[in-house]
Amino acid sequence: MPLYYQLHQDYLGNTGALNIETAMRSLTIPVLICHGSLDTAVPIEKAHDLHNWLPTSTLFTVDSDHVFGRSHPWVLPELPAAMQSVVNETLHFIEL
Repeated sequence: MPLYYQLHQDYLGNTGALNIETAMRSLTIPVLICHGSLDTAVPIEKAHDLHNWLPTSTLFTVDSDHVFGRSHPWVLPELPAAMQSVVNETLHFIEL
């Protein structure tokens, strides 16, 4: 997915509105954070930051990569085990 310079310009023009820490701290709804502990694109520490900014959130980690073992296009009839665990945790979270 290409990211063009306009995205950076838009971010610079809206840094206050796009501040993730501020946004997390202001949430009053239940939040589930799912993160792969083997993610090389977004370090696991970022998930811990989110959770620290909103201690009422639920942090779910799975030993997997950034896409929970999936690829595009997905042609198999079953999800990878890591993605299935994220789906199961999400369904459990919604049922609470």
